[in-house]
Amino acid sequence: PRTLSPLRTNPLRGSLTTTLGTVKRQILRNPFNGDQQEQPNREKDQDHDENIALREEDAPKNDQEKTPSFVTSRSKSRRKKIKGKVCTPISTAPAGASSSQTEVQQLETMLARSLDFNTETQNNCTVTDEPIQEPAANPGAGEDCSRQLEEFDARIEAIRGKGRVRTRTRHGKKKLQREELVASVIRMFSNLNERELKGELAVCFDGEDAIDAGGVSNEMYTQFFMAIFDPNTGLFEGKEGASTLLPVASTKYSKSKLTEYEAIGRVMIKAVLDRVPLPRGISVSLFAYLRNDNITLQHLAEFDPVMRSSLEAIKAIDTQDHLEALCLSFPEDDMLEVTLENRDEFVQAMTDHHTIGCRSGAIKAMVKGLSSIAPLCTALQQLPLTCMHDVVCGASEISAEAVTSHFHIQPGEFGDDGLDFQVHEQLRALMFRWDQQQRQQFLAFTTGVGNLQPDGTMRNHDATPPHKIRLQSCGCPACKQKVVRKNKCSSSASQQEGGCQNLPVASTCFWTLRIPSCETTLELERRFLVAFEWANGSFGEL
Repeated sequence: PRTLSPLRTNPLRGSLTTTLGTVKRQILRNPFNGDQQEQPNREKDQDHDENIALREEDAPKNDQEKTPSFVTSRSKSRRKKIKGKVCTPISTAPAGASSSQTEVQQLETMLARSLDFNTETQNNCTVTDEPIQEPAANPGAGEDCSRQLEEFDARIEAIRGKGRVRTRTRHGKKKLQREELVASVIRMFSNLNERELKGELAVCFDGEDAIDAGGVSNEMYTQFFMAIFDPNTGLFEGKEGASTLLPVASTKYSKSKLTEYEAIGRVMIKAVLDRVPLPRGISVSLFAYLRNDNITLQHLAEFDPVMRSSLEAIKAIDTQDHLEALCLSFPEDDMLEVTLENRDEFVQAMTDHHTIGCRSGAIKAMVKGLSSIAPLCTALQQLPLTCMHDVVCGASEISAEAVTSHFHIQPGEFGDDGLDFQVHEQLRALMFRWDQQQRQQFLAFTTGVGNLQPDGTMRNHDATPPHKIRLQSCGCPACKQKVVRKNKCSSSASQQEGGCQNLPVASTCFWTLRIPSCETTLELERRFLVAFEWANGSFGEL
């Protein structure tokens, strides 16, 4: 069975106290060694001398160990200067206190003086469970975005051309291997020219009975991005507590790896041209880079909330001595001192480095792939950042109300109006019960597309009626006899008959969903979940 990658929005964790605790533990292990990395599962700090002495004996002495991302090496003379400033008495230490205890108390006093933990400061510096709010929009911003999306749709139609038909490429129908989906899609898109990218490809999966009238291509886009968003694939990564992903960071990418990222960019721009929103997951930082916008701490927070919390804490420090006590260095120049004057530049440099800089090779390759259809990429760059993100990745939320508004049942489809209403209400109840991941699975199973359009709607001109999911009866003998059994007394023979044992069946090209007759909503849910696990991502009989 194929396991879909969950892309739920996790609450951002981490706070200012994380940074303070880290600095305190580093000094307890080695007072003036800023290069030591925090060891996992260390015992909790104790105030008595015995535990401190034990911890100092066990502390690693090698200055060449891997350092935290915002603490780098310094020259010996610089360290002596910092050491002298840290040791400058600020308050009288208790008699008999160890050297490490004194330094910890001094650092805590310095940080406590600069960081006034009143209610306002905590609200500003602590990452909470609340979603990050974008700056307040202008009153007409929503209408302006809608107008720009309409203009963008017109640009797509102009690029697609009138009378565009599904064409075969020079190699005929494109075959993909389900077991090697990522590799086969990357290989196919790496060999497509601009004319083929602008055309309407016909694809199929090897060994599966399906004719591509749009649904198979939609399936390819959705399953491909779900696969590469899986960290085990080794193409994208997300930090602890993150809700979005970026390409895996590396100081040097191989030529083959850059070719893969370029092909991913080509798949993205082709999906935009075909109006197939991708599963939500790519960080908005990538789109800000595409528009040449500044990367902000809000962009960083959705990808690396812990780093954002640390940088917010650094911004709250108000004296030079306190900054020097943290041994901070710029990511591209570890000899450049961080001062109050260049602190904002340091925060921006760290934000750029952790979102774009440490993975710039992969992101530049993706941008090159996006530029394969130059007019469309240019039109995309002209959209506001939020609109651009939604055009590529679809709606930020899969609303149950939006999904159910696209259900359609022909009168009498399930036998009579009462049964029609029962099936509709069962499916509607499931939509409101399910979480975002299960709704995404339902959309991928039924339509091949794993998200809603940017405006929260669904589009398919080939559906009957257009843009609707048509709910149909399973059609098996057991379902056909249900109406008869409902209106007549059950005989012993009918009681011995087995009910419908089928699973839901969907046509992703024309958006038809054949639903088995179930007495309860729980039974219908059980069958859908089995179908999601075993059939979502394949065409044909189980």
